[in-house]
Amino acid sequence: MKLNLNPYKGMRDFYPEDQQIFNYIFNNLKEVVELFGYKQYNAPIIESEELYLSKSSKEIIDHQTYSFIDRGNRKVVIRPEMTPSVARMVAAKRKSLNYPLRWYSLPNLLRYERPQNSRFREHWQLNIDFFGEESVLAEIELIKLVGYIFNKFKASTSDYTIRINSRKLIEFILNDLNISKDNYFEIFRIIDKKDKIDLDTFREELKQFIDSPDKINTLNNFLSIKDINKIPDQFKNNDSYKKLTQILSSLKLTNLVLDTSIIRGFDYYTDIVFEVSDNDPSNNRSIMGGGRYDHLIEQLGEDPLAIVGFGLGDSSFYNFLKSHNLLPKLTNHQTVGVLLIDDLYDQATLIFDKLRDNDINTVVNFSNNKLGQKIKWALKESLRYVLVVGESELESNQITFKDLLSSTQEKLTIDEIIAIINK
Repeated sequence: MKLNLNPYKGMRDFYPEDQQIFNYIFNNLKEVVELFGYKQYNAPIIESEELYLSKSSKEIIDHQTYSFIDRGNRKVVIRPEMTPSVARMVAAKRKSLNYPLRWYSLPNLLRYERPQNSRFREHWQLNIDFFGEESVLAEIELIKLVGYIFNKFKASTSDYTIRINSRKLIEFILNDLNISKDNYFEIFRIIDKKDKIDLDTFREELKQFIDSPDKINTLNNFLSIKDINKIPDQFKNNDSYKKLTQILSSLKLTNLVLDTSIIRGFDYYTDIVFEVSDNDPSNNRSIMGGGRYDHLIEQLGEDPLAIVGFGLGDSSFYNFLKSHNLLPKLTNHQTVGVLLIDDLYDQATLIFDKLRDNDINTVVNFSNNKLGQKIKWALKESLRYVLVVGESELESNQITFKDLLSSTQEKLTIDEIIAIINK
């Protein structure tokens, strides 16, 4: 029986060229978030199921986790998200940490869900968490950071839209409609998928928790508001309305808008939430999202702690960059190739050792192939510079130095070559 050479369903292989793009994206993300003072952390890929039972949505726990009983008879989960892990870490050292904290991570996460376009069972995600700041300035800084991220990749503000809302504002209207608080989270989950189902299905699902068609109409009309100035007057004394107004007026971004249907799927969100979506019609989907979740540490038995944060998945962001032609043509120009003619490895060792001693990435081709084949290999590897080393080069200390980008070559000493490359 022939072995299936494809990766496990919903997973991806990263060949070197794929990994190069991956590194480009995440190295740039690290640069931006560290510009704002965020520090990197990490946590185990396996956590106890107990941690997730009370911190993630029930749908994720029941249907989307890789969970099993380990040899110690403990129920464990391969992390589907990072927020419960970082909450546990902060709770463990709640009184000794120096607030406010700005932390970030770049973990791989696994969810047992149906793979589809841009959604894989394993993905990598930039996670941003800002602990200890209660004021709306935390949300303002976070959204400003989002803008810096897209600017780093040379995206225009017309390429994406940042939509913000407040869960507390939705709670306020549900309370105004005399909806039982016991039903809030179920209603939130229905609202979260509003754009993915038709209006009749949306109304039908709400009927399970809202007993009046008029109330459903009122809620649906409210969820259609896209302009802060069109919020009904009875809601304008609400603190969340004031926060939304402050965010919009402070940032003054043309692509920052109110969208009262944004709710986010996780149960732990408490107030301001936001999502960023691609404006390209061929990839019109959410790229990233986040918000405020002030009760997370409290649920772990610690004193309350204000928290805001967001997550940015690698595949959705990659598709955004690709759809807007923002991915660069990455090369291997930082690596020098040494092409040996004949069996001269020992005699030429001093040459490529000296290159590496001067912090120059060096790959040696000592195969039995002809020089023309080795040149073709170097071109396919996207190398710019190659050194051709044969007996004559070793005897004269004059090495053939080729610039494959400009199709030029000259005879130089190894010190002259190092000077050119470093320059």
